[in-house]
Amino acid sequence: MLSNFIYNVKYVNNLPHIEFNAYVIPRSPVSRIDGVRNGALLIRVKAAPEDGKANEEVRRCIADSLEIPLRKVLIMKGFASRHKLVAVPQECECLLFGVIGKP
Repeated sequence: MLSNFIYNVKYVNNLPHIEFNAYVIPRSPVSRIDGVRNGALLIRVKAAPEDGKANEEVRRCIADSLEIPLRKVLIMKGFASRHKLVAVPQECECLLFGVIGKP
């Protein structure tokens, strides 16, 4: 599963961040990270894609899974799309791989 995951290290506000693609499925029964699909992190969220609710739920889901503050999860692109570019601090790299590697 990890071999499909594609990410880059970029600087955001002069700090190294991991940028990765996420594919979001709104209106799911539960909010969770559900592995990797086509190189992107698959995230299911309960919220409907209206008024930014799904985007906030995506950020919350990632923050909760990585056990980091919500403010450290950034959506860089794709605010109105299921395909998003997300950034988290580089120090979360091992945590991110741990979450993806969970069955």
